[in-house]
Amino acid sequence: MLGHMVKPQIGEDGVTKTKQKTFKSRVRHSGLQSARRPTPKQFYHTIADGSHNWEYMIGADGSFLYVSPSCERISGYTAREFMEDPDLYIKIIHPDDRDKVLKHLNCMHAGPVHAPMDFRIISQKGEVHWISHVCSPIFDDQGEFIGRRGSNQDATEKVNLERRLFHSEFLFRTIFEGIGTGIAVYTASENGRDFIFKEINKAGEESSRLKREHIIGKSVQEVFPSVEKLGLLEVFRRVYRTGEPEHKPMFQYSDHRVDLWVENYVYKLPSGEIAAIFEDKTAEKAVQEELRISRERMQLAIDSVSDAFWDWCIPEKRAYFSPRYYTMLGYEPDEMEPSMETWEMLMHPDDFPRAKRLMIKYLKSGEPYSVEFRMKTKGGDWKWILGRGRVMEFDENGRAQRMVGTHVDIHQKKQFENRLELAQKVFDEALEGVVVTDQDGKILSTNKAFSNITGYSAGEALGENPSILKSDRQDDDFYKKMWDALIEKGEWRGEIWNRRKNGEAYPQWTTITAVKDDFGVASRYVGVFHDLSDVRRGEEMLRHQAYHDALTDLPNRELFTEHLRQAIARAERADELLAVIVLDLDDFVSVNNALGHVAGDKILQEAADRLVLRHGWREFCCRMGADDFVLVQTGLKSPSDAALTADSLNTIFDEPFRINDEEIYLSASMGIAVTKKGSEPADPITLIKNADVACREAKQSGQGKHRFFKRSMNEEANKRLAMLGSLRTALQNNEITVHYQPKVITAHKTIMGMEALVRWRRNGGLASPADFIPLAEDTGLIVPIGRFVLEESCRQTQHWRTASGKDVKVAVNVSPRQFREDDMPLLVREVLDKTGLPPGALELEITESVLMQNPEQSRITLQDLRAMGVTTSLDDFGAGYSSLSYLRRFPIDVLKIDKSFVDDVPDERQANMLVRAIVEMAHGLNIQVVAEGVETKDQLDFLHKIETDYIQGYYFSKPLPPEEFEALLHEGPLVQPFAPYLC
Repeated sequence: MLGHMVKPQIGEDGVTKTKQKTFKSRVRHSGLQSARRPTPKQFYHTIADGSHNWEYMIGADGSFLYVSPSCERISGYTAREFMEDPDLYIKIIHPDDRDKVLKHLNCMHAGPVHAPMDFRIISQKGEVHWISHVCSPIFDDQGEFIGRRGSNQDATEKVNLERRLFHSEFLFRTIFEGIGTGIAVYTASENGRDFIFKEINKAGEESSRLKREHIIGKSVQEVFPSVEKLGLLEVFRRVYRTGEPEHKPMFQYSDHRVDLWVENYVYKLPSGEIAAIFEDKTAEKAVQEELRISRERMQLAIDSVSDAFWDWCIPEKRAYFSPRYYTMLGYEPDEMEPSMETWEMLMHPDDFPRAKRLMIKYLKSGEPYSVEFRMKTKGGDWKWILGRGRVMEFDENGRAQRMVGTHVDIHQKKQFENRLELAQKVFDEALEGVVVTDQDGKILSTNKAFSNITGYSAGEALGENPSILKSDRQDDDFYKKMWDALIEKGEWRGEIWNRRKNGEAYPQWTTITAVKDDFGVASRYVGVFHDLSDVRRGEEMLRHQAYHDALTDLPNRELFTEHLRQAIARAERADELLAVIVLDLDDFVSVNNALGHVAGDKILQEAADRLVLRHGWREFCCRMGADDFVLVQTGLKSPSDAALTADSLNTIFDEPFRINDEEIYLSASMGIAVTKKGSEPADPITLIKNADVACREAKQSGQGKHRFFKRSMNEEANKRLAMLGSLRTALQNNEITVHYQPKVITAHKTIMGMEALVRWRRNGGLASPADFIPLAEDTGLIVPIGRFVLEESCRQTQHWRTASGKDVKVAVNVSPRQFREDDMPLLVREVLDKTGLPPGALELEITESVLMQNPEQSRITLQDLRAMGVTTSLDDFGAGYSSLSYLRRFPIDVLKIDKSFVDDVPDERQANMLVRAIVEMAHGLNIQVVAEGVETKDQLDFLHKIETDYIQGYYFSKPLPPEEFEALLHEGPLVQPFAPYLC
């Protein structure tokens, strides 16, 4: 149409000479001095010349009156070419769009005030450009149409970006729907002290056990109250401050709602938001959990924006802002002063130095100015702006006088870029493997986890088919069902076996999603997978650990009992006998205490290996606990066969155990329980119990023995069990009491103290300590009993010291088990503090066997007690494994000569010599001596003669209850034996 209009005459300035009707246009006050105010036409040309858009004006006859310089940048043709050839405008319009453009132009007179449309042109270089067109009619003062003003904006980049963003966002959402890793995005609040949930995917919802609508907008501390205590909030704060990503290793999070193990990767996004990628590790801790997440990520949209214009008069520091400049930031024109100071005030402080530096550079060089920065809106938010401009005027010295430019709202574009960057980061950093293929199955992209799991680098995988991973463990029917599900539902998920590059087959949990185009045809396939190898190994390990002893790897009680049950059934069917043998290592406890638990464990492991080697069947060997082993012997014709087996088993201990360059010799006691032919089917638990009872009998008869189970043994065991129950009840019901036997100064027969002796009030009398103390020691009850005796003795002694004014001291026996407790010195200190008894008034009696079990630890404990002020005495000296080296190595204060020596003095010469030697040796080592078991005056006189320090025995008194001992304490010196106390 333009080609049939009158061709205008063109002047040298590129403007038509055709007479035009004038028009008036009001221009808002720009703040410029009226002397410098341009005419409307000049003002329009100034604005249009500086515009980034292709501005033009058409007269009523259809000829171009003005074309802005930007037409050349967009189309490749100069303004002069358009002015000289009006048809050029139509020629360069894409053939498919030409009709609608012509129709649009033919309606110029009747068109709307603003008539927008989009079409394509073919530039001089043959490139296709998308044009966003808007135009409006121009009327003179009488309302007569005189032309039309148009503006063409190059929208090619925007259209291409929209397409790329659409496909990228769709791919991004698809990956999120299949990925098994939780992702959350937070905005900072309180200057980075707290963080508010902005986004969270479905995996995050499942991990947190919360719905998205219950999380978004809430602070991380409100949703997860323990997050600061666990240190994760501090990680958020550091990442927010430094911008450096951090990895929070696996930790346990627990509150009233969830209990899970989680691992976190925290990043700071360019937008200033915090992204946390967190993987729920609960499945690995519990060995099995199915991972699934899907989350629709973000909605993509880019709103078309128009430019905002600004005109800066540099010398006068005044500016003009177009109305769009204000509305872009949410202001009304009268709410903002148009000045560069306003521009500086509204710009983000982090962006201003760079923007100002570039502005100064461009003012000097005259080059086009382009920079991205953030500006504060009226609502207080920060909006990303693309600022462009150029110097329009220079003075005679080349200094810039006037600069014109535009502001473009690129906030949404920045948001999209951040989303794309997040999608790429998630894709690259996901802990699960991701592979994307085209519709033909050709691999297009993979992430790092794909390479870590499969062994194939991205370069090796690209262009290949995923079948390079096929392990051939699944048949064709499996893959057919998989593809049927993909075609029907667009998704398949399940466990599949693949093969790594090194040939190793491995299981993986896989989710495959079909990405469909606008026509519903699958154009991409996205596979997300997780290696299950560690899970499978963990399951197998847990199964093994659940049924095997951790130290020896022998079957544990549960598995052994099942094997025994099956063996019993087979023996009954074969009409054969079966024997259960319980084997206990003699003196193992002493060796374990002396050499340490590490050495003891090595002995148990080697003993297990020897038993398996001799017995032959590992499944019929079991470590029941501590140093007890159980074996099953099948195929017996008579019980004597089991005895031969026991003798054979004992020979495996002929060879010593070599531990730390020492040779340790051990023997074993064994109990045997044999099934009976023709009787009721044997019960595995009963057989093991009977063999254990027989083993105890064997140990009591000497080391290296074996005994067959008899019913009478059960009666003894039941009796022992009943006594144990009664003893526990006695401890709870205060039936345990303490009696006291005086210790007398030999020289003047004065009571200097007493020995505390435990008693059990039972059935109207007192049970002998010999009946219940060994049982208490075996079962561990000696520890609470010992604590009671210690506390009661200290309390009673402090009472007597206060009431009588005598500085008596009490001696309390400490059992081997009690002495081995790690907190023994601490217990003594607590009791002394509680009762108020001075440390010097307490003496602890230990036996020589205690020192032998762990000499080094015993020495440390004795030193701690001495440092506290508590004295120690060596009880029953000479009756056990007496060694003079102990007296030199250990801080012993008192020796108690055993009654067996005192019984033979003064009538037996050798006994006299031994007792005298003990006293002299002790005094030489500055150790006091107590003779116990003194019952006659002759014994007393002899002990007095050889200067024994203290006497204890029935000659003066038997052990007395507290009230009777208190009366004795007030009597004074014991010049002669007291008849009432000799019975």
